[in-house]
Amino acid sequence: MYDEKILTLYNSIIQNHSRAPQNQSPINLITHQAIAINKFCGDEVQLNLKYNQNNFNISDLQLIAKGCSISIASSSIVSTLIIGLSSEKINLTRQIFEKMLDNQNITDTEIMLLGDLIYFQPLSQIQIRKKCSLLIWKSIENIKPLNPIEI
Repeated sequence: MYDEKILTLYNSIIQNHSRAPQNQSPINLITHQAIAINKFCGDEVQLNLKYNQNNFNISDLQLIAKGCSISIASSSIVSTLIIGLSSEKINLTRQIFEKMLDNQNITDTEIMLLGDLIYFQPLSQIQIRKKCSLLIWKSIENIKPLNPIEI
């Protein structure tokens, strides 16, 4: 099904990001926030965001993730990918990720956009674990503006 190299990298990527998630440091001037909870298992993802109003993109973020290793790892990787991206590019990346998880072919260009998310491809065979990897994207769907909060 998958060669040993992909599975080894999958395990390594998940372990590395779940043990040491990226972007956990508090940020200054939170302008937007996003929260998602998987009611089935209790996994939670919260993004505190700072939007660059001139470029309409995320200029900084803080990730707060609790849950299984797949949920935390996916959230960590996505948090590193979306800084500096426009909403359109973020949505495109999500669509490509979902396409991959649905076992559809993706192009080399699409693979480049996914970065380390490509190593979640084995989840296409494990339906229940797909939700874990998609929780971060559910939070992004629910981004809400806040009154700026200084931390």
